[in-house]
Amino acid sequence: QTRSNRELQKLIKAIINGWQDHYHECGMSILIYWNYHDDLAVKGEQIMDKSSVITVKVEFSGGLELLFGKQKSKDVTFSEPETVKNLILWLKDNLLEERPELFVQDGSVRPGILVLVNDSDWELVGQLDYVVKSGDCITFISTLHGG
Repeated sequence: QTRSNRELQKLIKAIINGWQDHYHECGMSILIYWNYHDDLAVKGEQIMDKSSVITVKVEFSGGLELLFGKQKSKDVTFSEPETVKNLILWLKDNLLEERPELFVQDGSVRPGILVLVNDSDWELVGQLDYVVKSGDCITFISTLHGG
């Protein structure tokens, strides 16, 4: 039913892509949700209270941000614990806008991409098997250079 409801689709889009800076810019159909915009999260097609989800910050640099619509960072929410491997696959399926071969290879990041978990090399915390926690910051840095 969510798919057929335009108001809910606009609300989901606002939650995922970020709300407008001012309430009068968000559009009449979702204006009634403005007072709750900091408390809402999306999982699949469900709108949830942010306190019941896991929110992690994902950062892209070294050129990777170009593959993700020039976004340098994005808050990502999950309704249950996820591993870094699942996060990578989710990013590929939901946020990556072009050239997936430059980000993912064989279910992991491509060689040449440095992954940090809370500013520590992911090799120190379990790499793909690390279970992300609310408040974590996962950083992807491309070290690939043309030439």
